[in-house]
Amino acid sequence: MAAPSLPVQSPSVVRARARALTTALSDRGFSIVTIGTVALIVGVPVAFMVVSSFRGPGTVLPLAPAAEWTGENYAEVVSTTLVSTAGDTLVFVLGSLVVAVGFGLPLAYLLERTDLPGRRLLLLFLFAPLLLAPITNAQAWSVLISPETGLLNQVLRLVLPVERGPLDTQSALGMVLAQGFTYVPMVALFLGPALANVDAPLEEASRTSGAGPLTTFRRVTLKLLAPAILSVTLLLAVFLLGQFEIPLVFGIGSGLQPLGIVIFSLLNPPASVPSYGQIAAYSTLMTTVSYALILGYGFLTRRGDRFATVTGKGHRANLTSLGTWRWPAFIAVAGFLLLTAGMRLFVIVWQSLLPFRGPVSWEAFTEQASLDAYRRVIGDSRFLEAVQVTAIVSIGSAVITTLIGLAMAWVVARSGSGRIRRRALDLLASSSLAVPSPVAAFAFLLLFLALNQFLPLYGSMFALMVAYCFRVGVAYRMSSAALLQIGSQLEEASALSGGSPLTTFRRVVLPLLAPTIVVLLVLGLVTGINEFTVPLFLSSQGPQPLSVYTYGLLSNQQQSAAAAAGVLTLVTVLVMAAAAAWAGRRLRGSSR
Repeated sequence: MAAPSLPVQSPSVVRARARALTTALSDRGFSIVTIGTVALIVGVPVAFMVVSSFRGPGTVLPLAPAAEWTGENYAEVVSTTLVSTAGDTLVFVLGSLVVAVGFGLPLAYLLERTDLPGRRLLLLFLFAPLLLAPITNAQAWSVLISPETGLLNQVLRLVLPVERGPLDTQSALGMVLAQGFTYVPMVALFLGPALANVDAPLEEASRTSGAGPLTTFRRVTLKLLAPAILSVTLLLAVFLLGQFEIPLVFGIGSGLQPLGIVIFSLLNPPASVPSYGQIAAYSTLMTTVSYALILGYGFLTRRGDRFATVTGKGHRANLTSLGTWRWPAFIAVAGFLLLTAGMRLFVIVWQSLLPFRGPVSWEAFTEQASLDAYRRVIGDSRFLEAVQVTAIVSIGSAVITTLIGLAMAWVVARSGSGRIRRRALDLLASSSLAVPSPVAAFAFLLLFLALNQFLPLYGSMFALMVAYCFRVGVAYRMSSAALLQIGSQLEEASALSGGSPLTTFRRVVLPLLAPTIVVLLVLGLVTGINEFTVPLFLSSQGPQPLSVYTYGLLSNQQQSAAAAAGVLTLVTVLVMAAAAAWAGRRLRGSSR
């Protein structure tokens, strides 16, 4: 009997199935490569740090032949300084949050929801200090609240009956106020969109019932903003856990000793080998707390729709009239920004022009001001080397972070990858945001030291570049938001025409994402230029970027030179921001 004949498929069907198989394989390969890259940058250092916390003795590297499994690191931490460190960290974080939210929330409301005069100008003054490098910002606060000569103390003594202070860089109050006021712009930035979306008729109904503006704000607006305020508070708590520039510049051993300072101090003992296992245990405990805060933040943002007031039915966000209080409110806001933001910028420039720290006066300016500090810094070969290192590492990390962030967003939002792969990427992105900066820096240091005998990366610019990419989650979040605004029809048309995912991504998606890419690159560059914690931990035996160079000047009591380096760094950031704004306008114009 003759064998049955198989159905003959047309060449077009065969080509279509081949294209589908090629697309699926390419899609899967792209997602696997992306996950592997992010895991190497984010997952491996953190996992190695956690493993190292169970290896000992503490002064031995985890992969050394003498290392063994032990729980002594945690026992040592718990029995020595954990309680005092946790207490100082709690005071530092909670105190800074109270200051930041307590001042940032009403400031955001006045700037976003009222007819306050000059709102654009006030916003400019509010966000300008964010461009200061963290180490320069810490120096500015140390100059500003110096007990004897600080400009802010000089102003406060005009209205307070005290002869010294009242603020002091050596006190817990000084550290908390400096850190809290530093985060006020971030509170206003995060709460601005939530305030803009509060449904005005609810507030109008309160005022119609006879309630005044303050009562309406307290009993209506605050309750509607409760989830957003709590979310922002949790997110800022994560950031604050990793902040240690202000305590470091104010002086180790004085005031508060939060966990970041403890890790840095343990890593730099005066005359002994660092206890790597003990530091890893501290870092693991710190990361656990940070992850809990991030989980709480994620829970609140997912459940935020229960408090939605913008439904699309007659929503409007009218400005609240301040009436006769418009100009008094303007004077109050302008005075606050002058004291907390404008003075920071002023004292850094002032310090760079004077040879020593002293009270601000016209006589001091006319008799002692000069550009000598700038001449010394620009003529210093270490400064020129620091500029070169900063440029290479910042540009390289900005490009790598942008590409990885875009790839992650593409895999999660557009590719046909499985649910597990998408969840893995999202988890890694959250991990990069949840790990405090001192912990991330120590994790990379520990990893590079342990691998140095096999892969000598420690002390190289490449090691710095890789570590700078740790915050890839920021680029991923921004890229995801931009991708969601692009319809999938163009990508589907490319796929039907035989384009692979990589081709579609390169020829269709990237041109549409050009403005976002510019923002990501500039954000990466600014972050790289201002990054301090990672290079401080990693560059002790290698090339030093500008931030570490500036801290070295501060440590050697060269206040004027450090301020000059900070001003030069700020000018560089401003030029980059202006260039980015110009490029963004050009790209938006060409896309139309």
